[in-house]
Amino acid sequence: DAVIDRRRTLLAMGGIGTGLLMVLVMSGLFAGFARQETAYVDQLDADVIVSQQGVRTMQMSLSALPEGAQAAAGAAPGVAWVEPLRQLTSTIGADDHTLVSYVFGVAPDGRAAPASLEEGRLPTDGEVVLDRGAASQLGLRTGDEVEVFGAPLRIVGLSRGFTSLANTATFITASDFERLSGPGTNYLLIGAHPGVDPEALAASIAEAAPGTTAQSRARFTAEEAAFL
Repeated sequence: DAVIDRRRTLLAMGGIGTGLLMVLVMSGLFAGFARQETAYVDQLDADVIVSQQGVRTMQMSLSALPEGAQAAAGAAPGVAWVEPLRQLTSTIGADDHTLVSYVFGVAPDGRAAPASLEEGRLPTDGEVVLDRGAASQLGLRTGDEVEVFGAPLRIVGLSRGFTSLANTATFITASDFERLSGPGTNYLLIGAHPGVDPEALAASIAEAAPGTTAQSRARFTAEEAAFL
């Protein structure tokens, strides 16, 4: 009986240990997934992000700012600079293979562009930057073409860290974005004057720009992570 009890104890301990290991593995995978989902926002040089009223993330969200939102936000006390951001969730593809992607319309000299590239350069009109993970999945490299919003664009650069199990990030010029998907502004990136608290600035912008949701970058990132 004592031998049987010891075996049962060992089996129970082994089961608990296996369960704990699975929890740790799943926690690590979730943390890595969360980092990839928030990677773009994390690298932005912005203190506040403004979206359509009621929209608090980029994931599975569609934001269209009302006319005049940029001017109103820029006039709020404490705002140092404002940059519009075009962003839609779409698909990119090549040779009948497609991936879900956040497509960003950026200016090469703007703050919305990826902070660094692993290879190549930022796009000009007719060009695109893919994440290396997406390029690998599609079997593409710099110099190849990929379809974005149904149009073929030439890959001139590769980023890293923006591809997760669910989606990736793709960067084209703001003018190509407008040409292929229409005019408008989806988000605003806002910088604060030195010493201005981002949370206080977000509250000030929300009051100054009706029809918008203004969040500090930290709050926006938290909302993105909580969406998972």
